[in-house]
Amino acid sequence: MKALLVVTVFVALAMVVAAPAEAQTPNIGVFFDNGFSRMDQDCPGAGVMDTLFVVARNFNRYLMAFEYSINYPPSMDHLYDLDVPEVTIGNTETGITEGFPTPQNGYNALLVAKVVFMWMCAGCTIITDMPVVVEPHPGTGFLGAVDFPNYDLVPAVGMKSLVCATVPIEETTWGQIKSLYGE
Repeated sequence: MKALLVVTVFVALAMVVAAPAEAQTPNIGVFFDNGFSRMDQDCPGAGVMDTLFVVARNFNRYLMAFEYSINYPPSMDHLYDLDVPEVTIGNTETGITEGFPTPQNGYNALLVAKVVFMWMCAGCTIITDMPVVVEPHPGTGFLGAVDFPNYDLVPAVGMKSLVCATVPIEETTWGQIKSLYGE
């Protein structure tokens, strides 16, 4: 009985400790505001120039380089990348490798590039939920960073942002909601 109690407590503690670790997965995402809080944006209309922000989060170490690409939807026409380090090969649309001259603080959200693009859509009435996806570099198949001082590869998850995001809504009644729960 005592062994079962010890095992139960150990499993419960392991679950509590593992939950925050899962939430801290290194990732690279696209944000539509310089506060890095908006991963969705409505199309303001064709021909409007705009900027998006490529941000690395949850790396929790110092970093020297990044490698990734961005798959843009037809509603966005990539023009050029800004604020990339001097040692940069490629661009965000075709695959980019960025090397920084000094270690970058990956313990906080880190801006790795700004992208200037042109909107190629006329609002959100026809097409919705168009994904902007951070993907592996097509030449190497790698998505992530290089840490400092060991220069180890640190894989990351590519995040998905949405243009003209929708939230599905269905009409319902209290009776239908109550029926979802057993008596």
